Amino acid sequence: MSPIYKMYLGRYTPLWYALSAEERYALEAAAQAAFTAAGGQSLADCSADAASDGWQWFGLEQFPDRAAVEQYHAALADLGWHRYVAELAVLGIERARGPSTAVRERG
Repeated sequence: MSPIYKMYLGRYTPLWYALSAEERYALEAAAQAAFTAAGGQSLADCSADAASDGWQWFGLEQFPDRAAVEQYHAALADLGWHRYVAELAVLGIERARGPSTAVRERG
């Protein structure tokens, strides 16, 4: 099985700012525990505040397989994570390096 990569953009929702510091910490700790339990690895986690149109951060994560991604997202749903964090994500697998298929077919 090929690992699954998740590229994401994120920002906090207004509900996040209504949480106390302790509630934020507990929610982030629970989300991190779910990430670790699913075998997730953070390859990049970047701040985008200074140069983004509405997104506060972006990054790239790696999971062992699709089931691990689904496990992680189910845990986030159980936490109500998406009430507090808006996210745009793309999943993919690594592709072979070299000319694209279209270029090879025209060859």
